[in-house]
Amino acid sequence: MSAIKAKHPECLIIGGGEHCTALPEYSLRDCPSLDYIGLGEGEETMVEFCTSIKTGQPEEEVKGIAF
Repeated sequence: MSAIKAKHPECLIIGGGEHCTALPEYSLRDCPSLDYIGLGEGEETMVEFCTSIKTGQPEEEVKGIAF
């Protein structure tokens, strides 16, 4: 992920899965290339998150993400 972030720093990198859900703070600290983590079942969260980016809604209002 660090190579992707280095080449495309403007791109958001979003992690997910059971490890990230169980340890979101650790995951974000351990992998500084991660910008956000989708918690739990992330399918609906990611739709809401992408919509928030498009509309300018603050990420604090999206439930189910860590940053």
